[in-house]
Amino acid sequence: MLQKQEKVSSIVLLGLADDLALELERLLVAQRHAVYSHPLPPLNRCISLIEQVDASLVFCAAEQEWYKPLLKAIQKERLGVPLIVVSHRTETSEWLDTLQAGAWDYCGPPFQAVQIGWIVESALKSVRAPV
Repeated sequence: MLQKQEKVSSIVLLGLADDLALELERLLVAQRHAVYSHPLPPLNRCISLIEQVDASLVFCAAEQEWYKPLLKAIQKERLGVPLIVVSHRTETSEWLDTLQAGAWDYCGPPFQAVQIGWIVESALKSVRAPV
């Protein structure tokens, strides 16, 4: 893991299956991001983790009972952190459901460096864009 001062941004991975977390972490670290991976803790702890590492964005497991309350908490706390939902299932209906719930994007394996780079960069630009 890169030290915070050497990274492009801080990215939190929450509740991802081990294979997804390892693959995403490898790609994100190669793109010079600091990555913090955690099993999905209680909601209030998720918010604390996001704030503690000054996360620029969050990748979260696709289970609705996890990501929907997390999205609401991020909005309620006005954290301004894009959330990307990650799943082994890359079905259009699930992608649309996550976007309608307020997620920034939805992705699944096999991950490609270009794809992940585009998702991360577009999410970060959306946060930095003037309103």
